[in-house]
Amino acid sequence: MVVFKTKFLTIRNILGFVIAYTGVAIIIINGNSLEGVEPLGDFLAFGAAIMFAIYSVIMEKSKESYHLIQKTRKVFIYGFIVLIVIVLFSGESFSSIQMSLPLGGSMLYLGIVASSLAFIMWNDAINMLGPVRTNLYIYLVPVITTVFAFLILNERITWLSVLGTVGILIGLYLSEQVDEEEQVILKVEDNL
Repeated sequence: MVVFKTKFLTIRNILGFVIAYTGVAIIIINGNSLEGVEPLGDFLAFGAAIMFAIYSVIMEKSKESYHLIQKTRKVFIYGFIVLIVIVLFSGESFSSIQMSLPLGGSMLYLGIVASSLAFIMWNDAINMLGPVRTNLYIYLVPVITTVFAFLILNERITWLSVLGTVGILIGLYLSEQVDEEEQVILKVEDNL
């Protein structure tokens, strides 16, 4: 909103944000009161959200300068350099790692599918929807996690999980609604 001078903080968007965020909190806590809540972890998660917002803005600003693959490649090269520096200064040894076929396959999967393809699709979504609308869909991560935990890990779906999921979906729906005045502006911009 600050960088692109867009109008995002409407009553509907704030309400959608609060409802969706409450749904996320309900799914995460899920009746466990506040057991296992670590302030350092919360701080790191908040920092990650800030960094992801900055990343999204940079990707949007660079869409005219670089092709999608070029942007993704640059992100990976810079990330790799930062990780190399961190590893060198951490003093960790790689001699204890026993390379095996399952480990190699897992690393290839994480590098190609979970990282490269995911970043390419995310950057493409930013190009199509813009950074604000794209980042709204991060709220679906707990919903998808809950569904796959049920399907793959046979975890129970509790009434709190359902309540949180409904909250997230309602919040996203509210945030995605565009006023009639905004629709006219968007149609005019599309025609230009």
